[in-house]
Amino acid sequence: MSLAEQEPYHISERFYLAIQAKALDLERNAHQDELRAFTLTDAGHVERQNSLVQAQRTEAQRLRSFLADARIRVT
Repeated sequence: MSLAEQEPYHISERFYLAIQAKALDLERNAHQDELRAFTLTDAGHVERQNSLVQAQRTEAQRLRSFLADARIRVT
């Protein structure tokens, strides 16, 4: 069975909103951390800060992909 043929995940509205809020928090934090990286002078600090930003964006995208494949369960 291909990914396109899979049934969507059925999750509660509360869970959907919680994951959506987490993705928004991660994106907001990534933006703030990216701005902070411009204030750093040590190359190692800048590299670690940029790694943090990338990890936050990757996790936010993973959560958004999950939500895109999910359907809110109607109870």
